[in-house]
Amino acid sequence: MKKLISLLMSLLMIFTFSVCVFAEGEGESTDEPAEVVETALEIIAKTSNPYGTFNEGGKLSFEISLDILSVPESSSGVSIVVFELIYDEAYLAPGAEPAPDEDGDECDYSSLLKFGPEGWGVIGRPLDGVFELAVWDVNDDKPVTELSNITIKVPFDVLTDIPTDTITVGINAVVYDRVANECAVYATENYSFERAYQPDEIVNCPENFIPLNTAGYLHAANNVIYYAEEDITIGEYIMSYMEITNNQQDMNYFAIAIVDAETNKVVYCDTVIGRPQSDKSGVVIPAGHYIIGVNGNLSGDFKTFTESVKVGMNVELFNVNVTAMDPSEPVTLEEAGFRLVPNEPVLKENANAVYDRENATLMVYDNDITAGELTDMFENDIAVKDVNGNVLGDDDKVATGSYLPFTEVAGMGIAIIIAGDVNSDGVVNQYDYILVKRHYFKTYTLTGHQFKAACLNNGESIVIYDYIYIKRFYFGTLTPDAIMPR
Repeated sequence: MKKLISLLMSLLMIFTFSVCVFAEGEGESTDEPAEVVETALEIIAKTSNPYGTFNEGGKLSFEISLDILSVPESSSGVSIVVFELIYDEAYLAPGAEPAPDEDGDECDYSSLLKFGPEGWGVIGRPLDGVFELAVWDVNDDKPVTELSNITIKVPFDVLTDIPTDTITVGINAVVYDRVANECAVYATENYSFERAYQPDEIVNCPENFIPLNTAGYLHAANNVIYYAEEDITIGEYIMSYMEITNNQQDMNYFAIAIVDAETNKVVYCDTVIGRPQSDKSGVVIPAGHYIIGVNGNLSGDFKTFTESVKVGMNVELFNVNVTAMDPSEPVTLEEAGFRLVPNEPVLKENANAVYDRENATLMVYDNDITAGELTDMFENDIAVKDVNGNVLGDDDKVATGSYLPFTEVAGMGIAIIIAGDVNSDGVVNQYDYILVKRHYFKTYTLTGHQFKAACLNNGESIVIYDYIYIKRFYFGTLTPDAIMPR
């Protein structure tokens, strides 16, 4: 082991101070300039910057992925990948603790390896301003010829407040064939990571909000939130935090909602997502969406969530910046939570209608309107149902007593009142103003939606002007939109 460490660290030194290439002839590495053998390397780095990590006592985790897209034919394969992280030691210090190997050397950092070939490990050493890490074939006999991804995740402690909104880390990488004693071309990149901000001020959470204790899945989590920077299945997300043997047990009472981060609208929900009831591990969380979930096995508000969440509902977040959430690391949040808000109709500015949320009614100032014409008045997608619950086609007439099925707002939905359509046949005619006249002279009593369709002047009682308005609607000397409140 000590000889191997010496070899790897020598390789690191060569990498640091010279261009390391495949040597011609006997296959031995050299510091002298030589023809560069083309090896396609790509470094990808990202980090999570939740609120507070740029401050003293915070933590930053750098995730570095190296894709080796091709290996020279002269090589036996890849035996070692060397990473070198160059950081500002005034602000950062490696936060990983090594484990002693069989020789007693504290250099084993295998816990940092997230993805890599089977049987590979990590050794390294932190120096002043440089953290050297070698990902290597532990068995010394399996050079890899097709290596699609090696990923290590390196935590750093923030020693003192970082005064800027970005911090730059230099990342170098080199691949080495230990069997043929050849060194491949290196790749070097600098990455600037930006600070992520939470709201400047803590918003007072309402009484009916659901507390949110963590961002990312933890076994001890009550509620979770996760923001997807790229498409990922629920199974892939969950399995990044859980062992396969735990998945079946812990997910049995886990409920989630997938929310569009741009509109805050629920686009998918499942109230029992684990086995054996409902294995939804293949459901995709699209990029730009996030999930909110609760675990019924723990102390999360499972009942409130599962009884209230519905597709189409809006979500209000308190003290949470969704885009600042780490897609790979659970982060504790304080004073944070969310609330599910019923989705509501959103009228266009020129719509001849007035929505009254308090009374769950929509007054339409058009005396001859189809369902298609009504739905065109809205910014969002809606359906129109008749009094029997049947969805109306675009050419069907909309009558007083029809409704918009926004069941979260009130009862079975939002009642539609057509101004002047007192008898609920979808048009304003002589029967309507006769009913209004009879009510005015107290020979007949209008109630409910019929009363609202007739009560146009002051909204509280039927007066002579209501009868006159509806009669003029019928004879075409006045249009309902002329009396619509503006």
